[in-house]
Amino acid sequence: MVEEAERAKEVLEQVHIRVVNINDVVIQKLRQDVPGQLGLFCRRLANAGVNILTQYSDHANQLIVVVDDYEKAKQVSVAWMQEWW
Repeated sequence: MVEEAERAKEVLEQVHIRVVNINDVVIQKLRQDVPGQLGLFCRRLANAGVNILTQYSDHANQLIVVVDDYEKAKQVSVAWMQEWW
């Protein structure tokens, strides 16, 4: 994950590493004190018709999600933050 994706692509291609795709990601904070947060958030994405392509956690306990519909996922994320934080 990088802030300047196009610049990173240029640098990688200079050393013959082909970049296939650049995606925006949803960075979501989950409540660590509430069991089932990951499942609940993923269900919300599914209910909005959003498929998760990849997900992982960073070192700050944030969920990083690559999805097939970034705009819908962003709406789900904003609503989640209003409800849980």
